[in-house]
Amino acid sequence: MACGTPNLDAPILRRAAFLLWWIAIVGSPSRAQVVRGSPDTTAVAVDSSDVASVARGAQASFERIRVRHLPRTYGSFGGSCDEVVGRICVTFGEGEWYPGPEASEIVDARRALIAELDSLQTLVPRDSWILGQRVWYRAEAGAWETALATARECGPEGGRSWWCLALEGFALHGLGRYGRSQAAFDEALSGMDRDRARRWSIPRWPVEGRVRDVLDEAREGEGREDAGVAEPTDRVHALVERLWTLADPLYLVEGNDRRTAHLARWVASEIRSEARNPFRLRWGDDLTELTVRHGWQKGWERIPARSPSYRDQVIGHDHPLGRDYMPSAEALLAPATAEPEAMVPRLRRPRSLYAPEYAPVLLPMDGQLAVFPRGETMVVVSSHFLPADTTHHASHDHPKPWLEAAEQASMPSSMGL
Repeated sequence: MACGTPNLDAPILRRAAFLLWWIAIVGSPSRAQVVRGSPDTTAVAVDSSDVASVARGAQASFERIRVRHLPRTYGSFGGSCDEVVGRICVTFGEGEWYPGPEASEIVDARRALIAELDSLQTLVPRDSWILGQRVWYRAEAGAWETALATARECGPEGGRSWWCLALEGFALHGLGRYGRSQAAFDEALSGMDRDRARRWSIPRWPVEGRVRDVLDEAREGEGREDAGVAEPTDRVHALVERLWTLADPLYLVEGNDRRTAHLARWVASEIRSEARNPFRLRWGDDLTELTVRHGWQKGWERIPARSPSYRDQVIGHDHPLGRDYMPSAEALLAPATAEPEAMVPRLRRPRSLYAPEYAPVLLPMDGQLAVFPRGETMVVVSSHFLPADTTHHASHDHPKPWLEAAEQASMPSSMGL
């Protein structure tokens, strides 16, 4: 985790993921032109720019309501940065925050916003900004099934754009259908422009510097692409495929949820880049980078202003159980001979954060493996002992993100690597 405050020189945030900012909202009035023909006929011609202005005003108004009803905290967030990303100061450390229920006022305001955006979309069916917000706020509310249905409204049958497919991949990831999400994202990548596809496909921000060097050296070793062509070389493609294979958490589910999470974060960044957010910060490369590295915020708090002349500060929290699943350069170059430590998801000073929804808590566990040859095959037998919870959430009063041993008695075991 991390937390932050703005300094005197630049608007900076601390996080671990905490982001500090405020919010500013701008609204726009609605207008329409009425064209009258014969006395018994009335046609209404809607100006799409006016509809867009109403939609943006409604979205901004919701974010203002959100900030007003965020839970208060009075902690101190001073101190030095562990990392500075553009305008943002990042601090890592295990904190006590965990997502709690939203205020009813926020829930009601989001529901009203979604209803208004739905009605406005009928006036401008091809407005991709409104569509993205409709998908985003349903997802934020945990309504991933309706987010998927909304994403599938996009585009004509048989001719869906890359953005339609990306929104569908985003919703499928949220539903835990990672194999189908991966297929949708692959189709989206093949349909988008080459520069964007390359930026989304090759994970530069979430990996350590030495891994970026390995990818760059592979490109240089095979020769740069011709001017204007951004497709990766075969060597880079092979390294990226290996990277995602090594980053796949535990190999417990169909598809590669770490990869689909990465692409879903790009979608979230695209949606939020032209929308108001609780941080009172214009979207830029720094927020895009941190979204791609750490994911979108899982909750917010606010620090009341010291005097009426100041605004409340807003803290955005990333997933409190996130770890760094991306492989090191040692593991990427020679996974068969890498030291065990090179394959362990990092918690301290992570370059990126991710917590699988199906297994968010990782604890050290004692176990044994026995291998029995059977001709050209083998039987692998394992035994393990469930560990006691040693995380800082053990004594919290929020619902546990795991099952105790007794609660798993009637469930099949899932083994992973």
